[in-house]
Amino acid sequence: QNNLLGANMDELRYWNHERTESQIQENMYKIILGNETGLLLYLRFDETPLVDYSETGASITSQVSSIIESNAFNTWLGVDDNNWTNNYNWSLGSVPGQWDNVGLYSSNNNPQLPDGGTLSWQNLVLGTGAEILPSSGTQPSINLSNNLIVNGTWSIPTATVNLNGPGGSFWRQPYLTGSTNPLLINTLNLNYNYRIGVNLEVIDLTLNTSENNVSLSVLEGKYVQVENQFDN
Repeated sequence: QNNLLGANMDELRYWNHERTESQIQENMYKIILGNETGLLLYLRFDETPLVDYSETGASITSQVSSIIESNAFNTWLGVDDNNWTNNYNWSLGSVPGQWDNVGLYSSNNNPQLPDGGTLSWQNLVLGTGAEILPSSGTQPSINLSNNLIVNGTWSIPTATVNLNGPGGSFWRQPYLTGSTNPLLINTLNLNYNYRIGVNLEVIDLTLNTSENNVSLSVLEGKYVQVENQFDN
C-alpha cells in the first residue's frame, strides 16, 4: 500500500523517544545541531542526494529529484545587533512578513521591535531564555493568524495583540500558550476561538462575537484575568 504525502516537507527529525510539548516548541522554528540526545535521523532536504545531519550519519536512498529553497520558518539570529528591521539578523535574510513562522530563541542580541505600524505573521514562538524588547517609541500592533507561544521574557505588554485565527475552512483551534507566568498583555483582540494554555492577565480584552462567535477555551490549571471586556 502506498500512502503518499501530498505536501511539501521541510525537515524530518526521527527520535528514539516521545518528544514533550516543550521540546517541540523549543526547536520547531530553527535548525538544530544534529547532536541532540536521542536524535536518530535528521534530514533538512537542502540538497540531493539527501544527507543525514544526525550523529548516526545514515546512508539515505531517496527519489528526491529537486529541492525547493525552504521558507518554512524565519529564525532570529541577531548576528549584527538587536535591530528587528536588519535583514542580516534573520535566517531567511529578510524581515518576517505575514506568511512567516517566526522563531525567537536565545541569542547574544535580543530583538527590539520597530516603532509603530503593524507586524503580521502566521506563528510566533518566543523560546526559553529569549526576550523580545519593546520599541523605543510607539509600540506596534502584532497580528497572528495561528499560534502564539511564549516561553521566554515577554517585555512588550503594551503592544496590541490581534489573534485572528487561520480563517477559511480550517477547523483546528490555535493556541495562546507557553510557560511564562503570568503572560501580561494590555490590549488583546480575539477574532477566533483560541485555546489558552498559559496564565493570562489582560487589561482590555475584545471578543469579536458578532462575526465569529468567539470564545475562550481555558485549559485545566490555567486562568484568564481580565480587567475590561468588550464584545463587538
